[in-house]
Amino acid sequence: QTKQNSNKTKDKKKTKKGKMYKILKSENENELKLELTVTAEDFKAAVKKIYNENKRHFKLHGFRAGKVPFEYVIKYYGVEVFYEDASREVIINDLEKFMDDEKSKNVLPLEPRVDVKEVDYEKGLKAEVIYQLEPKVELGKYKGIELKREEIKVTDKEVEEYILEEAKKNARIEEVSKKSKKGHILNIDFEGFTKNEKEELVAFAGGKGEGYDLKLGSNTFIPGFEDQLIGTKKDEEKEINVKFPEEYHAKELAGKDAIFKVKINTVKEEIVPKIDEELAKDLGYETLEELQKETKENLELEKETKQKRELEVQAGDKVLESSKVEVSHEEIHHTFHQMMEGFARQGISMEMFAQMLGKTPEELHDEYEKEIEKNTKLQYILVEIANKEKLAVEDKEIDAELERKSAEFSDKPSVEQLRKYEPLVREVTRNIQVKKAMEFILANAKYTK
Repeated sequence: QTKQNSNKTKDKKKTKKGKMYKILKSENENELKLELTVTAEDFKAAVKKIYNENKRHFKLHGFRAGKVPFEYVIKYYGVEVFYEDASREVIINDLEKFMDDEKSKNVLPLEPRVDVKEVDYEKGLKAEVIYQLEPKVELGKYKGIELKREEIKVTDKEVEEYILEEAKKNARIEEVSKKSKKGHILNIDFEGFTKNEKEELVAFAGGKGEGYDLKLGSNTFIPGFEDQLIGTKKDEEKEINVKFPEEYHAKELAGKDAIFKVKINTVKEEIVPKIDEELAKDLGYETLEELQKETKENLELEKETKQKRELEVQAGDKVLESSKVEVSHEEIHHTFHQMMEGFARQGISMEMFAQMLGKTPEELHDEYEKEIEKNTKLQYILVEIANKEKLAVEDKEIDAELERKSAEFSDKPSVEQLRKYEPLVREVTRNIQVKKAMEFILANAKYTK
C-alpha cells in the first residue's frame, strides 16, 4: 500500500533535482497529504518555458510580433502573467515523479486537490496536495449468510406459452370479410375534429392519417377509440366520439371532446400456425418433442440466471449491512461524471436522459450517486474478501478479459498492447476479484426456500 502507515509515524522527505515533497499527517485516513516545494531555480525555468511557448502572442512597440525579449515582457506585463501556467507545469511534473517514486498502488485515479500556499518568482512555490486513497474495509459476516431462493421449475404451460409466442412470429396476415374483433388489424383513414365556440367541427393538427394499420386491443389510440371500431367491416365509415385525457401531452386538446371520422379500408386477421410437427420443422427442429425439450431447458437456464442475479443482490445487501467502508464524495462524483460523459458521447445530455426517465436532472443526480455509492462500497468489500480468501486471479483470466476489452477500442489493440496499460489491467483484475468473491459468498451461503 502507499505510504499510508507513514502518515501515522514520521514525515517523509524526498529530494530530486532541487524539488522536494513531504508526506504529511492527514486527519482523514482515506487521504494522502503532501507538502510540495519547488525551488526558485526550477520555478524560474518553468516560467521561461511558458514564455517560450507563448512569446508569439506578446506585442510591444519597437519589436516584431513574437520577438519581445523576456525581460521586456515581465517589465510591461508583469511576471505574474506566467504564474498560473508555470505553477501547473511544475506541480504536474513533481506529482508524476512522486507517483513514480512511491509506486502508490492504492491512490485512486482522481484529480488530486491542490492548494497553492505560496508562489513567487524569487522564492519558488509551495503547495499542499491531497490524494484520495482506497478506503479501509472492516469485513463483517460473509460466510454462511442466509439467502432465500425458490425451487426452479418450468411447467408444461410455460413451455406451451413460449412456443405459442414463437409461432406468432411466423403468423401470416390475411384479409377477412367478417366483422372485426379484438386482435384484428384494421387499415383505416381517419380525421379528428373538435368543436369551436359556435359548435362547428374544426379539424385539429396531427389528427389525420391515411392507410394506418391499427391492431384492435393494442391501446395505440386514446381510450375508447379502438373499442368503438369493434364489429366494423371493410369499406364501412363510422364516427367515433372520444374525450382526450386531462393529462394529454397536447395542452390544446387535453380534456376536450373529439369526433373522429373513420373509414375502414380492410380487416385483416393474424393466422397463427398450430403447435405441431410442421411448426417444429419451421423453427429448425426435427420433432415437436425436441422443440419442447430445448424450450424447457432454455427457460430453466433463463430462470437460473435470473435467480443468480437476485441472490447476488441479496448477498450484496447482507455483506454491506455487516461490513464497514466509507467512500469519498470525490470518488462517487467522478464515477457519476464518467457515466454522464459516456451518454454525452452518444449524443445524450444529462437533461435529455433525465427527461427520458421522467425525472429532473437534480433527482437523477441524487439517485445515481446513491446507487454509485452503494455499488462502490460493495466492490471494495468484495475485493477485500477476495484478498482475505486468497482468491487468485490467473494471467489467462486477465488476458481473456483484455481480449474482450479490445473490441471496445476502434484500433482493436492486442492483449500484449493492453497489458502495458496498468490502470486497465488493474481494473480488469479487480473486476475478476469482485466476481470470484461473489461466487465464494454464494457457494458458502445457507439457503432457505
